[in-house]
Amino acid sequence: MTRIKTMRKMQVLIWTVFSLMLLLTHVHAQEGARKISGSVKDDSGNPIPGVTVTVKGTQVVALTNASGLFNLQAPAKSKALILTSVGMRTKEVVIASSGIMDIALEPLSQNMNEVVVIGYGTAKRTNVTSSIASVSAKDIKDLPVAGVDQALQGKVSGVTVTNNSGQPGGGVSIKVRGVTTINSNDPLIVIDGVPFISNTKSNSGYAGLGGSDGQTGNSVMATLNPNDIESIDVLKDASAQSIYGSQAANGVILITTKKGKAGEGKLNYDVYYGQSSVVKKLDVMNLREFAQYQNEVAPILGATPTEEFKDPSLLGTGTDWQEAMFRKGQVQNHQLSFSGGKDKTNYYLSLNYFDQSGILIGSDFKRYSTRFSLDHQLKSWMKIGVSANASRSIQNVTLADAAEGTIWWGAIQNPLIPVKNIDGTWGGGNTISGVRYGQDNPIARSNMRGNKSTNAQVFGNIYADIEFIEGLNLKNEISYSLGMNNNLAYQLAGDIG
Repeated sequence: MTRIKTMRKMQVLIWTVFSLMLLLTHVHAQEGARKISGSVKDDSGNPIPGVTVTVKGTQVVALTNASGLFNLQAPAKSKALILTSVGMRTKEVVIASSGIMDIALEPLSQNMNEVVVIGYGTAKRTNVTSSIASVSAKDIKDLPVAGVDQALQGKVSGVTVTNNSGQPGGGVSIKVRGVTTINSNDPLIVIDGVPFISNTKSNSGYAGLGGSDGQTGNSVMATLNPNDIESIDVLKDASAQSIYGSQAANGVILITTKKGKAGEGKLNYDVYYGQSSVVKKLDVMNLREFAQYQNEVAPILGATPTEEFKDPSLLGTGTDWQEAMFRKGQVQNHQLSFSGGKDKTNYYLSLNYFDQSGILIGSDFKRYSTRFSLDHQLKSWMKIGVSANASRSIQNVTLADAAEGTIWWGAIQNPLIPVKNIDGTWGGGNTISGVRYGQDNPIARSNMRGNKSTNAQVFGNIYADIEFIEGLNLKNEISYSLGMNNNLAYQLAGDIG
């Protein structure tokens, strides 16, 4: 009997301890969370439905209902909420001690007082009735792209930017409002008042040698340093383009570069470095799998199996042609600029070096560019200035764009063939015009054939702005542009190795 009583006492004690643990856990859970509720309205006091309310630093999210109200359970240590909504500015607010909040969001439309560039000067956005889209310097800052044209991708509605090739520095196609004619659809590009006709057509006729099939030339935007851009305005409709005439039939892209500003001189140095690689390669057969496949297929086709493939188990993995043709690509950019102004003179000077090597062997792009601008208030009624842009780009085009190019051959090539033979000559065994590589060694083709494009560009303007009376100015401008493009396609005449 005594033993039974002792067991009952132990059961009661265990149940009591368990009940206390549940109670403490419930109290802790209540203390570890707090209820947050409130309303979200615009600057006119109207409720905003569908606003995403997130507890900062957590995964706790709630949406406002049709009346702009929300409720959520936030961790006890939460300090702030982040509210986001389409067409409204993102806002971060401190959680009120009471847990009840009344929040107001500001619309993004407050940029209507911004000044935009148009064909004949500048104007406030509220006064512009034509279709204009703008991209500022902060929108394209720190983008690891070779040219300004690539930086526009996805930034402007109604403007389609397409990379025509994976080649470093490859051509970029820009279409404003889509395809409008069977002829050229390239927009007019105006850089600091200097007009250029975009050209993304093939820049070489050496398709057989250099592999330029499908290769597209670079527009003048690829010669610009993206860090020198102050703003980009895209004119889309006829009223905005009328000042430029028929050249603007496919839209106008106005690019304004940076200038010096009054104040203490500034010295800026920007640099970035990155790497690229093939994320996923084609799943192709190795040498053993290829030998087994050939042994099975050859009798069906009435052919004799290859002697080397008699016993696939004795073979290794063979040549991985994808491994041989692809490498780790690298990109680096260095930008050094000096700017400032004192009294009546403002200046800006920049130096840029861009270097990108592609993931396919033999592909690379280099650009050296500099820009200089000087503005001086000569008289109270006259302002003069000069600007100059100079660039030199060197692009090595591989056989990737050619019909039956490096990538195509690497995907179907026999893994039995080595990249190079023991004596250092190219593997493959075929001899064409004394050159030992043939169409069975894409690595040899890339090394012995090539297409190199060198482009030099200098442009700028000189202007004088005379103010007759307040609001009446006469600006005379002389623009200049000088370009030189050299395409070199070559084919080595002998064997190397």
